[in-house]
Amino acid sequence: RTYLFENFNSSVESNIRTSIRKQTQKYLPVISIQTISFDDSNADFNSLIVKIAYTIPALNIKDLLEFTI
Repeated sequence: RTYLFENFNSSVESNIRTSIRKQTQKYLPVISIQTISFDDSNADFNSLIVKIAYTIPALNIKDLLEFTI
């Protein structure tokens, strides 16, 4: 909700990236985030695609989570 009506720029992206990392460390410590990237190239400027590449080392799993905000 915090970013719902924000104009997306590098500062907002940095804040989102930091928030994702902190929340993951707190609530999902078994997950290791590899990269967090953003794609705002969509023609619809009211959305931002977030991609999180992560691993679960204990299970030897690598995956990519992608969602739009």
